[in-house]
Amino acid sequence: MIEPIQTSNDSEALASPMTAEAKNANEGPEMAETGSPRTKPEPENAASQTSEERAPQGSPRRDEGGPSDSRQPDGPEKTKQPASDAIMMLQTCPLAAGEDFADYRALMDKICGAVDRKDFFDELRVADLGHALWEENRYRQQLVALPKATRFKALVALLLQISPNFKWKTSDFALDYFGPDPERRDRAKGFLLRYGITDEAITAQAQEMHGQTIGALERMISQRQNIRNRVINEVKRDRRKVEKKKAKPKGEDSGPASGTTH
Repeated sequence: MIEPIQTSNDSEALASPMTAEAKNANEGPEMAETGSPRTKPEPENAASQTSEERAPQGSPRRDEGGPSDSRQPDGPEKTKQPASDAIMMLQTCPLAAGEDFADYRALMDKICGAVDRKDFFDELRVADLGHALWEENRYRQQLVALPKATRFKALVALLLQISPNFKWKTSDFALDYFGPDPERRDRAKGFLLRYGITDEAITAQAQEMHGQTIGALERMISQRQNIRNRVINEVKRDRRKVEKKKAKPKGEDSGPASGTTH
């Protein structure tokens, strides 16, 4: 007797008789009731994923920052700190040896209290005035300090005209004049007075030895004075405008009154 040939479908049915029922249970009630396969639900963020996929390649994503990112400061808050840093930088001056920052800050505070500052240009005016006054005082001090530091050399130069008549060195005599021993200093001073060499003459000789440097310092002082005077004149002019505007009658700005037509 010939046995019937089993197909693959028959073998599957024989191997697991509950396969069809389990399959219907997995497909859910939609398949059981309607007979049509259940459609897979789309994820909730599908729209956002689609919009990101459709975005141009060069446009920044929301999580990468960019112009629309809320983390980017906008308006006055964005420039508040840099503007403050710029003002402090303008109102800061490099200090030379012997200068005190407390003195410079006191000068700037005094100017800030005297000048009405409304915008950044007024801050520039305050900075220009402060720098001009501080540098003018600096060059004035240097104008006196340089000859004072070279008085020894100046005295040696003055002694050269009389030293050939004596058996001593000019440098040794200058050491006695500027030295700490009061007896030697008085003796050297009395000797110099006989030849008309006074403290004023020594200082004048020291200034003559540095005439080019002193001339440059005087020119720089004059330049700072011009800047100072210019800023002061601008401040006075602005004050006159404000006072004139306050004293001006209110009805004067409204123009001529319209009369009745005949």
